[in-house]
Amino acid sequence: VNPGGITQIDSAVLFPTDRGIMLISGSQTQCISDVITNDVEFDVRSLPGMDKLHEMIGHEGEDSCFPVVPFLDFISKCGMVYDYPHQRILVFNKNYTYAYVYSLESKRWGMTYSKIANTINSYPEALAVDKVGNLVDFSKESEERQTGLLVTRPLKLGEADILKTIDTLMQRGMFRGGHVKSALYGSRDLFNWHLVNSSVSHRILNRRGTPYKYFRIALVCELDTDEIVCGCTVQYTPRFTNRLR
Repeated sequence: VNPGGITQIDSAVLFPTDRGIMLISGSQTQCISDVITNDVEFDVRSLPGMDKLHEMIGHEGEDSCFPVVPFLDFISKCGMVYDYPHQRILVFNKNYTYAYVYSLESKRWGMTYSKIANTINSYPEALAVDKVGNLVDFSKESEERQTGLLVTRPLKLGEADILKTIDTLMQRGMFRGGHVKSALYGSRDLFNWHLVNSSVSHRILNRRGTPYKYFRIALVCELDTDEIVCGCTVQYTPRFTNRLR
């Protein structure tokens, strides 16, 4: 669907199709984007207070790092940058200010803020030109503090049909105090989301409140090069319907 998106890596070739991004190596072909291609797209901007969280990482107005079009529409006019030293693929579209990042090592997807306009064939360097004409090398690590916004998929916590109240929410990793801020959202139908609680730290204490079936966690991170967020601990109380309370 997009000849301009064909990208060669060490021993394989990536190319976009109507199904997603395919990786062909020898006689084997696989779709590496199935896990992020949803039949029903969710607009993360519809979460209450998300505009304020977006401003906290320095993005305002139309300068957005949120996905605004379905993934298959995004890759119909995409380009790719192969970062050989870090073994990752950046999938960008010059019409939008966000890009998808695929790790060849972990086989996982992420997203990043992007102003990439075109790529430069300079293997093994990952060179690109941004929208104002600057030359950017994605194979080099930045020494500056990185800001980011993390929003999880819906979490059912093992019991999708049981109402639950999250008592304690704590982010895990190696980071200094105040570098991770948290927000907790709840829903009973996956359509209507409510802000349950928020905190200027990595910990949320929510002893009381309305129970929900599903939850989302949002984090605003300002991480130095030696810091990382790697997990989350959740303590919750189920509201069983067949037990006395």
